Amino acid sequence: MGVRVEPQPVSRETAPKVLFIGGYARSGSTIVDRAIGAMEGCVSAGEIRFIWRRGFAEDQACGCGEAFGACPFWRAVADVAWGGMRGIDVHEALRLQDAVDRWWRIPQIGLRSAPGVRRELEAYTAILRPLYRAIAKVSGARVIVDSSKDASHGWVLQRLVPSIDLSVLHLIRDSRAVAYSLCERKKFDPASGQVWGGHGLARTIAGWTATNALVQALRSTSVPYLRLAYEDFCSNPDRALARTAVLVGEPLPAPLAPEGIDAGIQHQVAGNPVRFVRGSIAIRRDDEWRRSMSATGRRVVTAATWPMLRSGRQ
Repeated sequence: MGVRVEPQPVSRETAPKVLFIGGYARSGSTIVDRAIGAMEGCVSAGEIRFIWRRGFAEDQACGCGEAFGACPFWRAVADVAWGGMRGIDVHEALRLQDAVDRWWRIPQIGLRSAPGVRRELEAYTAILRPLYRAIAKVSGARVIVDSSKDASHGWVLQRLVPSIDLSVLHLIRDSRAVAYSLCERKKFDPASGQVWGGHGLARTIAGWTATNALVQALRSTSVPYLRLAYEDFCSNPDRALARTAVLVGEPLPAPLAPEGIDAGIQHQVAGNPVRFVRGSIAIRRDDEWRRSMSATGRRVVTAATWPMLRSGRQ
């Protein structure tokens, strides 16, 4: 059985800061997560949305290299949040997540009076609330970086305010780069032993457009919001990190070393395979799509995504 945790009144001053990185797949969120997580007072937690399935259920590798269930960091988090790894009903957490953390639920999640998902949403946020508090306590960090990306997860987090002090970093990568990466490139994921890739062009166009629109819609709430083009992050990471620090109310970070970031060992629960890289990680633009993407594919993606693509450059 799961441990029921009743919400406690928490002021914005004492609530853990959570920086949600929203956007679409292959948008560079893991490297941005790692860079922010290396800043003073921040902890990189990876794609927390997947903690129930990839962490608790499948015991995939943490960013530190240990299996999730053997990772000292996540074991300590579970101890603080639920009294141990067995203190959380994973099947119930997955059921509740499946019921509310879906893009088509966003209109109901955004309406606090919507009765259709109220019970499941309250139960799911009651599980998430001690999780973020425990991450803050175990890490000692002031800011938790959650690079889950999915818009629905961001809207669920918005319902946790003021128990968490939420900010949104909307990361937009050029739709043509994303389409090339998803449709024509394959990546091996050491955590799952699977090869990523094989998305269709129509699915990618629809997903990129809808996801970015739904993340952008979080601007309509009282949550602090910043839109960042991934290409701008790569061109001037120091400026991007400084803007992020202002967003979350933290001191400006020191400039990065010329060789890039050296975030050491971090505990991303899920994300791109770059979370396993040790040592310096160079930050540079990946423009292979400009050389290798078919002219037809480029024209189709440009035409279909132009409004959002143009706004992402502003």
